[in-house]
Amino acid sequence: MNRIIGLFFTVVFALGITSAQEKKAAPGSSFEVPFKMDRNLILIKGKLNQQEAADFIFDTGTQGVVLSTEQAQQNKLKTKGYTKLGSPNGEVAEKVQKVIVPSLDFNGLRLKNSLAVAVNPSNIFSPTAIGIIGLSAFDGYLVSIDYQQAKLIFRKGKLAATDKSLAIDVRNILEATVELNDKKVLAYFDCGAPGFIAVPMEWRKDLKLQSEPVLVGKGQTPGGTFEVYKAQLDGQIRIGALTIQNPNITLLTGGFDGINFGFEFFRQYRITIDAKHKVMEIDPEVKVG
Repeated sequence: MNRIIGLFFTVVFALGITSAQEKKAAPGSSFEVPFKMDRNLILIKGKLNQQEAADFIFDTGTQGVVLSTEQAQQNKLKTKGYTKLGSPNGEVAEKVQKVIVPSLDFNGLRLKNSLAVAVNPSNIFSPTAIGIIGLSAFDGYLVSIDYQQAKLIFRKGKLAATDKSLAIDVRNILEATVELNDKKVLAYFDCGAPGFIAVPMEWRKDLKLQSEPVLVGKGQTPGGTFEVYKAQLDGQIRIGALTIQNPNITLLTGGFDGINFGFEFFRQYRITIDAKHKVMEIDPEVKVG
């Protein structure tokens, strides 16, 4: 069963499928794709099958390509069976159809014959977007998110392993191992999730906090509702060469299995992701927020 990932107000699908695609780009090619923000969501313009440009959500919490069922039907996309999607905090599974997308173009960066899933339009999470696209759709490109200039930068190349780099896993969504008070734990990096750092409430007994958790709201995934608390950590989180001391965090009930770094984290640091070679570079010297 594949996973749905996404916290608070968004529920984003991690597809667990392989994109069959061809990119028309020479070695060394670079593409800049402007974006706008819808709350915590990055919206980029894309052309589906050379049609008029429409909004897509770019999200590191999604694998591959997600389209609304309306778009799949209107474009008469070829189907390729079904897959199941599940929730990170429950056993709910949804059966969805896989489709082939002949062409997707993002400011000159063209993807051909991408494998996607078609979902109910209500699961796209932005009233203007027709789909969601994740890192694995851009396999072979280095991806940088520049919040200051409001653009995504895609370029051919390979990140060298340095003291600023971190080994990542992109089989589902962007994830890595980080250190929480010198203990190695699983972490997800989801630029589509609100907030800075979210920690499972089940870890509360092993955490030292500078302030007691305060209930601030509730969230929803297909697995059920969960409560959101705010607190300040007494300690540190180490992500590669980056150390964050005594950060404000949120604590989530509901059975999540790892830390989640959301939109507020991504917009504070210069981050480059090499999904093909499973490396992410976070420059601790460049805080852009």
